Amino acid sequence: MQLVDTPALHTVTVTPQNGFTGTVSNIPNESPDGGYGFMQLTNPEPTAEQIWNWKANVDAGVGLFTQNQTNSNTFWQSQVDAYNNDGAPTDPLANDVYTYCEFSFTPNGTSTHSFADAINLKRYNGVANGEYIRWVSGTGWVRSVTALNGTNYVRSVCEHPD
Repeated sequence: MQLVDTPALHTVTVTPQNGFTGTVSNIPNESPDGGYGFMQLTNPEPTAEQIWNWKANVDAGVGLFTQNQTNSNTFWQSQVDAYNNDGAPTDPLANDVYTYCEFSFTPNGTSTHSFADAINLKRYNGVANGEYIRWVSGTGWVRSVTALNGTNYVRSVCEHPD
């Protein structure tokens, strides 16, 4: 979707894409990276219905988050398998502890969560710069917690009170 903002008129001209064309006022919540709505849908590009209907936006976001969680679980299991196939040459990871989240190699299901959840947080929000954590044979566990802007996105989420 291509939006042309006309601040003086407080309107936006929308080019034909996703089934909507025209000039509108009061556009939906948009992030700097082009994400829309409560769930900040960016990639894949949301439909007009997902942009303008908050229920469709939330449904699409929950579906995307669930898909990403499945993929993150698969990725994390492949890293644990690689670690074990290398003979578990180092101690398992220490937990990553944040104010409202704790991620663990051996989550207990109540107070600690799998590292797959941290991987999913980073993936869902499109934070580039590598996986949150991965096993590299011959090197060991490698964390890539920082985003391209130098912030630890997962920490930012897990230390926010809301």
